This record gives sequence, structure tokens and C-alpha cells, in this order.
Amino acid sequence: MGEVPMTSPIVQLSGVGKVFGTWPVLTEVQFSLVAGERILFFGPNGAGKSTLLRIIASLSSPTSGSVLFYGSRDGVNDYRRKMGYLGHSTSLYPDLTGEENLAFFSALRGISCERSGHWLEQVGLDRDACRRRVRFYSAGMKQRLAIARLLLHDPEILLLDEPFNALDGSFVQTFLQWIREKTVVLVTHQLELSWPLASRAYRVSHGRIKETEAGPAPPAPGGAST
Repeated sequence: MGEVPMTSPIVQLSGVGKVFGTWPVLTEVQFSLVAGERILFFGPNGAGKSTLLRIIASLSSPTSGSVLFYGSRDGVNDYRRKMGYLGHSTSLYPDLTGEENLAFFSALRGISCERSGHWLEQVGLDRDACRRRVRFYSAGMKQRLAIARLLLHDPEILLLDEPFNALDGSFVQTFLQWIREKTVVLVTHQLELSWPLASRAYRVSHGRIKETEAGPAPPAPGGAST
């Protein structure tokens, strides 16, 4: 794991808890993210990893504790402009073509059509695929298009939940190169792919996080994220 010099946190969680009904998903989480870090969260199914990532992404509010962005609750809008999130859902519109999906997301952010065309090419979707409705895409094609959507606005901060799903090995390596210079928080079971990238790694278990020591990647836990 590489070392990253510490600066003021981009995101800081203090005593964060999350409860769904009567089920405590996260308990007393303390975590901070600084620019240039590449953080890995791993752990068994139901540990709370995806819930934690959504809170870091400002897509879910904690039941208890506080979340600060650039040292303030008011920093969230600036943070969202600089952040890209890729969750379990690809957030694509199935009845639009690949080209139309990226054109829509580009328009939302005031990005040129040339940039959306650039990313369609980068993720390997040819002219025929670009003009096909997304509902007819394979799982791998959907994930590639979701990655193009993720990178459209050149985000400084990437929050990724199982981003390697359905991707072939060569594209995974390309994607890892694209994100290597970003600030990254990554949830994955595929530790053999992500461990070398990480500057810090945390095991998530029963809603709590514990930083692990650098060294060989631990055995990958089975199951899906929660």
C-alpha cells in the first residue's frame, strides 16, 4: 500500500451510526478521507459497506453522528460537484441508447458532446452499440457505459461500489489506470484487484470499521455488499 501525505479532510465522519427500523447497520464509525487517498472497504455480506459508502457520498443521512465536507456541513454542494459515484445500480436509462444516455448526463452538467463521444470510445462501445437501447446491452456493456457516465465530468473524488462486476480483465486494468491518480473510496470483494491500489484498507464487520495493516491481501469474503 502506498503512503499519502495527510492534509485537511475532504470528508469526515464522527460517531456515525445508521439504523434501518430496529436493525443497526453502522455503529460509531470514525473515518476521514483526504485528497489523494485510495481507501478500500471490504468485509462479509451485510457488514454495512454499501450503506457507509452512500453516507460518504452524501446520498444517505446517518441516524446519529455527524458528516462534514471540507470541514463544514455547508461544503456538501462543492463536494458533490467534485465527486463521482458508481453504485450497484448503473443509473442508466434502459430505453435510451448508450449515446443518448451520455448526451443526457452531459447536458445536466453542461459538458460538450465531444467529451461524451470521447468516453464512449474510451470504454470500447462502438457505433453500433452506442445506437442500441441500453436494455439490450450485456451486463458488461452496461457497466462500461456506467463508467463512462462516472468519468464524464472528470471528478476528483470517486466512490465506487463493486465497480469490477461484469468487466473483463483487460478493461479492469485500464480502469485501474484511469483512477490511480484520483481520490478513491472503493467497496469490493475482489481484493486481488484492488489491494495494490489502496493507501489504506478497512475491514467492515457488524457495522464497525477497523483499519488493517499493509501486507498481502486477506482472503476475499463471499457474498454481495450491503
